[in-house]
This record gives sequence, C-alpha cells and structure tokens, in this order.
Amino acid sequence: MHRFLLSGFGRDRPGMVAAVSKLLLDLGANLEDTSMTRLGGQFAMLMLLSDGDTPLSVQQIEAAIARRRTELGALDLHLRVSAVDGDGHRQESEAPRYLIRVAGADRPGIVFSVTNYLASRSINVVDVSSRRLMGKQAVYLLLLEIVLPDDLASDDFERGMEQLQTQLELDIQVEPIDVMTL
Repeated sequence: MHRFLLSGFGRDRPGMVAAVSKLLLDLGANLEDTSMTRLGGQFAMLMLLSDGDTPLSVQQIEAAIARRRTELGALDLHLRVSAVDGDGHRQESEAPRYLIRVAGADRPGIVFSVTNYLASRSINVVDVSSRRLMGKQAVYLLLLEIVLPDDLASDDFERGMEQLQTQLELDIQVEPIDVMTL
C-alpha cells in the first residue's frame, strides 16, 4: 500500500471538496484522514490517502490533476501531492487525550506560548484550530487536541495548565476526551 498527502487551497467556493474527492475516487484512492477548513476567504485542505487494489504513484495523481486542470482552475484550486513514508500511525490509542480551550484578548504570541509549554513537556499536539473574533475588543480562541506522553500523569498536566493560565492571563480549560466519541 502506498500513501500520499494531498494539499490544496483556493478562494472558497462551493464544489471544491466534491471536485477533489471525485478525482481521487476515479483513481481508486481511499481517503484515510482529512482536515479542511475556511481561513479568511480561502479554503484549505489536507488529505491523507492511500491506493486501493491498484497501486498509485505521485506521477499518476499529478497526471489526473493535470487532466482536470480546467475544472480545478475554474474553482481557483491549487493542489500538490507528495508520497508519505511509513504507516504513519503512532501507538497512541491508550495514551490520555485532552482538548485544551484557550481564550483571551488577542495579542501576538498566544499560540507560541501555549504550544511551547506543551512541547517542553513532550506533549504531542495532534490538532489545532484558532479564530480571531472581532468585537469591541478582539478575542482569540485556540483549540488544541493533545496526547500526553507516558511519563506525564494527568494530574500533573492539569496542574501545569492551571499555572500556565495564571502566567499568561488567559482562560484555559482542559477536558479529557474519549477517542471513541470524536
């Protein structure tokens, strides 16, 4: 089995996901994991895919994209494909997972401060989403899904996040999550 990462972006408009997923379906590719979102007026997508019964190559996927250039160009969609080495599945299924919600007055450095703290404790960030909300005062919202390392107790992690909340003067909430409910 071969695996590939397809990345794409373009001005947000209806039909982008359908066009790309149809292209991949026609190739016999299987979508394993995806992350797609609107960022400002742009739509961004990341897709981890694998070949099915018929082996695929980067060149075959690029050729299929080229054949549909007119359709994809009309959608203002830019795509790139790369091969992915290994199976990509880390053994984390039993490790505790948390959802971290961060909110506060918008200012530079919020993402760095929180993720640097997590990295310094070998905490793996597996998903990040953020939004800047405008009102009387701009508010920054940050959501992270993290996986604790084996040598960090949940209680120690939660205490550390309380200390970080005080230090950064942000509202930080942590909630354990069950992978089966995602």
